[in-house]
Amino acid sequence: MAIKGVSVAAIGIGGILVWSALFNKKITQTIQDLVRGQQPQPGSPSTAGDTAAEGGGSPIAPPGPVGKGAAANRALGRAMAASVGWVGAQWDALDWIWNEESGWSTTAENPSGAYGIPQALPGSKMGALANPPTPSAIAQIRWGLRYIRQRYGNPVNAKAFHLTHGWY
Repeated sequence: MAIKGVSVAAIGIGGILVWSALFNKKITQTIQDLVRGQQPQPGSPSTAGDTAAEGGGSPIAPPGPVGKGAAANRALGRAMAASVGWVGAQWDALDWIWNEESGWSTTAENPSGAYGIPQALPGSKMGALANPPTPSAIAQIRWGLRYIRQRYGNPVNAKAFHLTHGWY
């Protein structure tokens, strides 16, 4: 399937490359994690072959680009959105919403108490990994994608609601 000249496969491969580059992880290990149905785990040059098993062991590093900045968070968000099929107009709408809400900052907070990239209210509903002291962009984006799917069906619908109400 091609979208404006870019295949979904290329977007998926791009997401793997972004993940691997952000976390200094071997591309082959990231692919192996995905094939096993596991969330890819961050790595380091000395532990790039290690993964934390679900429910056992501990992750090598906190999941998510902590302190990597808005551009890295946005690139990660684009890859994660593409993995659920939200490309083209869906990606554009998601990018618009989260740029409006948080500027893709994991630490964005507004006076109402909404927090993080998707501006969860309260922020604690995203779980411990998404909140201080080391807020995970992956945890926040994952939560935000689920929230949008459950409440609006897709980002285009969420943006339409936001434009009407000033929030989503």
